Amino acid sequence: MARGKIMAITAGAVLALAGLSYSVYWFSGGIRGGQSGTGTGMAADRIAPQFKLKDALNQEVSLSQFRGQLTLVHFWASWCPPCLAELPKVLELARQFQGRPFKIVLISLDENWKDAAKALPAGPLPSNIVSLIDPTSKVAEEYGSYQFPESYLLDPSQKIVTKWVGGQAWDSEPIHKLLERLMGAVSG
Repeated sequence: MARGKIMAITAGAVLALAGLSYSVYWFSGGIRGGQSGTGTGMAADRIAPQFKLKDALNQEVSLSQFRGQLTLVHFWASWCPPCLAELPKVLELARQFQGRPFKIVLISLDENWKDAAKALPAGPLPSNIVSLIDPTSKVAEEYGSYQFPESYLLDPSQKIVTKWVGGQAWDSEPIHKLLERLMGAVSG
């Protein structure tokens, strides 16, 4: 009986310490502003981790290829119901901003293209979308992504402007205004 009580107290202390550590991380600027799942996003204020991943044709694509334009890095997976619900909205966002200095980099966390392809629409994707796969989730981990879908908006120098956690209303006025303002800075 005493042993069980000691274990319960120890477990409670560990959980309290973990909660305190996360709070210190949060309020010290490890994660700044906004709330997950909102259209306002979470400002990250750091240079995006660089990566090289393969596309469906096994061609290597580097994030640095998109320097000079606004880039949305979007982590998703076919096994993630919120990701599947949001994917058509991301594709529509891409269609609305085709021909502008805006690229969407879809990064699937599936283990293979066969699984990822089941979730993508048949036929070509909008021209401003690049679809990649991160089968080991290494890139997602480098970004600090653990709750999917997650999206990072990068400015032309590839500094993270905003981080969104969870599904977003990509057709919302605040998101469109943010994209328009940042694209205006790119082309102006």
